[in-house]
Amino acid sequence: MKVLISHPHGNKNTKKVVNILGKLNLLDTFWTTIAFPFRFKIFKNKFYNIRFKKIKLRFLKEFFRQICIFLKLKRFYLYENNVFSVTSIYKDLDTSVGKYLNINKKKINAIYSYEDCALNSFKIAKKSHIKTIYDLTSPYWLLRKKIIEEEINLQPDWSLSATEILSENKCKNKDEEIALSDQIIVASSFTAKSLELFEQNIKSKINVVPYGITCPTKKIINKRHKNDKLKIIFTGRPTLSKGIQYLIQILDQLDLPWELEIAGSIPENPSQISEKLHLFFKDPRCNFLGQIPNKNLIEKMKRSHVFILPSLFDGFGQVLLEALSCSLPIITTDNTGGPDIIDDGKNGFLTPIRDTTKTIEVLNNLYNNEEFRRSIAENAFLKASGLTWTRYQNEICRIIKI
Repeated sequence: MKVLISHPHGNKNTKKVVNILGKLNLLDTFWTTIAFPFRFKIFKNKFYNIRFKKIKLRFLKEFFRQICIFLKLKRFYLYENNVFSVTSIYKDLDTSVGKYLNINKKKINAIYSYEDCALNSFKIAKKSHIKTIYDLTSPYWLLRKKIIEEEINLQPDWSLSATEILSENKCKNKDEEIALSDQIIVASSFTAKSLELFEQNIKSKINVVPYGITCPTKKIINKRHKNDKLKIIFTGRPTLSKGIQYLIQILDQLDLPWELEIAGSIPENPSQISEKLHLFFKDPRCNFLGQIPNKNLIEKMKRSHVFILPSLFDGFGQVLLEALSCSLPIITTDNTGGPDIIDDGKNGFLTPIRDTTKTIEVLNNLYNNEEFRRSIAENAFLKASGLTWTRYQNEICRIIKI
């Protein structure tokens, strides 16, 4: 059996799939756009444990996109129809994979492709009776649209931060990709459930496989002394969908000493930043770090007391696993990967979206009872220790071979 993998930016889970299929001699080729953003590590063959000839790069458009970003030439990359937009890069990759499939269809048994860059290649694969496996990282677009519209009605002052509204054409393409998929891999039960809005009978081809994490060999719990401030960390873009508006409400009502670190990039378009967010960043207790390297983020987590992710929706949230591995108590919503990895009240806490009351209660308990916080932290590390990448790889291989 031979599998073609197509993924534009090669995230952690894709790297694990590529490496295990290469190890088992099941990999035909790996198609990607990455090169320049990773300082050409891929050319040194340090990024993937596979032979270089199996890596097919479509990196020119991405190369020029990075130059445009550096030079702040937004008219070339910021919007969907721009020549070096993310959409354009994904389409170029999909077209190239389709051409390769047409020529090599007799030797390929399955294609494993990322959402938004599978439509053309899946159409060709179906004609050639090649199995189609769809890596869907985000909840179904119709549910996302519904939640965002509800939120804009509830929080009109934050409407500028609603950056997740997709174009009609993009939504149509997503639906076609889903319809063409033989198997769909999602990282959370929440994403799986969201697909019921697409079709009630879709359950049979959905596979929920939470991501993995590489845990440190030794757990380190940051001790909080009696008079210390509660150190809170939030990671991700501070936008409407990430629930930043509710985090601000929570902290406004919190009657205890706290400090917050926010690690994540802000929207490139200044008009998408809410005035309330601008004011919040001026609070001396809030430290906006911007986008920082992952190793720096891990160090920040290790020095924190609690991690909060109040997302309105999230396909999973790899940062949840990173926080668990850093022995960090987590507070997140049901609309993330939280329910798949958190036992509420044991190794973290789950809340409904838009619920600030429980989060405030939990923060007070964590602040006033250090023994309780440490027990949650220890259980968090134990949970993360069992969520290995090997488990993830084995499950993906099982699905591919079905």
